[in-house]
Amino acid sequence: MRIITKYILKKYLLNFIIVLISLELFFVGIDFLQNFKELPQSANLQLLYVLYNAFFTLTLALPLSIVFGWIVTLVIFIKNNELVAFHAVGATSKNIYSSVVKVSLFLITLLIFLQATPLAYSYEEKRKILKGEYFTNSKTDIFLKYNEYYVYFKKLLPLEKKAEDIHIFKVDDKDIVQSIIAKNAYFQNNRWYVV
Repeated sequence: MRIITKYILKKYLLNFIIVLISLELFFVGIDFLQNFKELPQSANLQLLYVLYNAFFTLTLALPLSIVFGWIVTLVIFIKNNELVAFHAVGATSKNIYSSVVKVSLFLITLLIFLQATPLAYSYEEKRKILKGEYFTNSKTDIFLKYNEYYVYFKKLLPLEKKAEDIHIFKVDDKDIVQSIIAKNAYFQNNRWYVV
């Protein structure tokens, strides 16, 4: 790696990190102050809320930081006449910009891979803490098949052994033969009872 590339990357990454931390603190801080009264009194849940919010905000702040970090770096280079000096020592535009583009693509790819982890559900977890539903174990929008029946649960509460908004369809070949719609169902004695 050339010295000029190391210098550009060092300046860019410093500006990128400063902008990223600033945006994260701003967005998370504003959201925390807006929702402070609705948050539970538990310090652990408040900390979890801030962490989930930080992960959720990262999806917005990281691309903005990439762009704004590069803009700040270019403004500093132009202000200090460093960009002219780079060209004077024989660096081409490709030498100057390619390393930043590669780092930016790597950071965006890393963000995409982070969205394939449980961090992608940080917004839902944040919302659960805000609504006081963090410790309730519920599943929503479940669609399954049992023999010739197709069953849809709008909300399933496994710990309470009940379900809400149930649709049951009996299918013969490709035709719906029977349809049952119910508000509630309870699981007792290894069977579901639909109300």
